[in-house]
Amino acid sequence: MPDVAFRVLAQQARIRGPSWASHGTAGELHKLDRLGRASGAVRLLKSSGGAWRDAEVSVGVAQLPPHHVTNVAGVPATSIARTVVDLGRRSTLVSAVVLADSALRRGCTTAELEQVLADCRDWPGLPKAAAAVAQASPLAESVLESVSRAVFVRHRLPAPELQVSVGDSEGFIGRVDFLWREQRVVGESDGMGKYTDILDLHAEKVRQERLECAGFTIIRWTWDDIWTRSDWVVARLARALGLSNR
Repeated sequence: MPDVAFRVLAQQARIRGPSWASHGTAGELHKLDRLGRASGAVRLLKSSGGAWRDAEVSVGVAQLPPHHVTNVAGVPATSIARTVVDLGRRSTLVSAVVLADSALRRGCTTAELEQVLADCRDWPGLPKAAAAVAQASPLAESVLESVSRAVFVRHRLPAPELQVSVGDSEGFIGRVDFLWREQRVVGESDGMGKYTDILDLHAEKVRQERLECAGFTIIRWTWDDIWTRSDWVVARLARALGLSNR
């Protein structure tokens, strides 16, 4: 963040009057997870004057109520909630869900997100940001889990419980990423490097065997699976959930 903060302060010094880091630049300052790469230019917002841009900065003009702005390590910036809404209005729904989940993990509340949505209710693209907020959960622990949940919604799969502790007659087995309790289906999204140690791999094998012995069906997928062949992941889950019409 120090490099981002330095670049923002340098560009703010060029502007007459107050300005706030916004959009992807604010996302970097807040350390929000997001898909894709942030723009190389610093994004700033001010509440009056004219918009302009050059190779180093893009300055926009928009309403900035006091509760839409904050200070991040000495840098004026839009709040986490405002940043999520600004980016969510202009991104895909999947990207917006990733942002909203990350915001909740960073301590932003659903009430704060909903307040910004209400303040910006007539702005272009707001329904997409609102849909992402409606789906958001602080229990999604990674970008992969957020993307997976967005895929479930898009394909109208039943909503799973998240980060559920599961046990058997011998006691605690483990915490699973996704659980469809009634159908006894467990979904596990496996990120790269999740089992880099041979002992971790062995422990996961034992854990899966105990889950299967307890009557659970385990469906696993990787980042590549959910990103490049989500239909295959959904089809496997649908079969396990008894959705024969998928």
